[in-house]
Amino acid sequence: MDAPLISDLFSEMKQWQAGTARLKRMHVGIAMQNERLKDALAKKVMRSSLKREMAQHAVASTDVNVTLSCRAFAICDGTFDIRQLF
Repeated sequence: MDAPLISDLFSEMKQWQAGTARLKRMHVGIAMQNERLKDALAKKVMRSSLKREMAQHAVASTDVNVTLSCRAFAICDGTFDIRQLF
């Protein structure tokens, strides 16, 4: 193999490694958010209005999406008012 080909392969491998590391960090972040949401729910049985409010706060203050937040707080997506976030 010639040097430019080896250099290109090495560069591509480094890019893949960086991408893999980024995806692992994202996965860990999402898993931690999921655990925090589950912990919040396990501590206390809440009124549905409080659950909705907490779900909206989770979406507004973090990068948790609406669907995940609604699942974590056991509320229907239809009760989630996205307009309150903007």
